[in-house]
Amino acid sequence: MVGANMLCPAHVRRALFAADVDLRPVYRAMRCPGLVIHGDSDTVVTPEVGRVAADLMAQGRHLPYPGVGHAPFLEQPDRFASHLAAFTDGIRA
Repeated sequence: MVGANMLCPAHVRRALFAADVDLRPVYRAMRCPGLVIHGDSDTVVTPEVGRVAADLMAQGRHLPYPGVGHAPFLEQPDRFASHLAAFTDGIRA
């Protein structure tokens, strides 16, 4: 993950981490289904942020991954893909 972050220019990384953005109004306005897959060992974005985001969505779902950090899609790609496919299949049903 660190290596991938290094592909992003330093000034962009600094701006992203310095930004103080409140996304709660965006989550509240969402009417479509939303899935938040979050590693419970994430130290970049705390698990509480994921829970709050899902709770604020009208049709939000929070799916914590025990022992996983900031990148569940890299750390457990098969599990992530399976959950994402099941979620999108449920939307189409």
